[in-house]
This record gives sequence, C-alpha cells and structure tokens, in this order.
Amino acid sequence: MPRPAPAARRGAGGGAWHGHDTGKDEAEAIACYRRALNLLREVRDRAEQGGVLARLGDIYSAVGNKAMAKAVWRRALAILEELHDLGADEVRSRLGVAPGPAVPSVC
Repeated sequence: MPRPAPAARRGAGGGAWHGHDTGKDEAEAIACYRRALNLLREVRDRAEQGGVLARLGDIYSAVGNKAMAKAVWRRALAILEELHDLGADEVRSRLGVAPGPAVPSVC
C-alpha cells in the first residue's frame, strides 16, 4: 500500500518556511533544507528526502529560480516514485507532468 507523502502528513507547505518576502529568509530556508538533506542521507531516510526536496523546489520556485526548482522537483519525484509515495502526484503537478499509473493496493 502506498505510504502517505511526507508533505501530505504535515499538510500543504510541509515545512517551516512559509514564503517570507526577504531574500535572507529564502537563503536561510535553502541552507536549512540542504542541511536536512545531508542528515537524511546519512540516516538513509529516502521518504523524507523526497519530501524535503519537494519543499526545497518550492522555495527555488518562489524566488524565481525555475530551472533549479524543476531540477530539485525531478530528484524528489524519482525518490517518491521509487517508494510508491503518494506525494509523487503533488510533485508531478508542480512539474506539469501527467499523473503516474495507479499503484495497486495491497490488502
């Protein structure tokens, strides 16, 4: 059975960054998410890596760096698809990619 997306478990927006309007806030958020990614890689938590990457892409998008946002979202999507995580559909919509195939439910 697909597991709920990390972002979905925490609601829309997922993390601590809420779109503040100063460059310092965005730079600080990017640095924090990158540190989180490093820690998550160390503990091999792929699901949380996917969620953090999705939110990192959101920040890049919010500051106008669309190319970086898309690159980060593609990394998130690869992880979330690999895990059959329901958050993959959210990332696909950010990328403008058609929804993936339905994942069969295992009872």
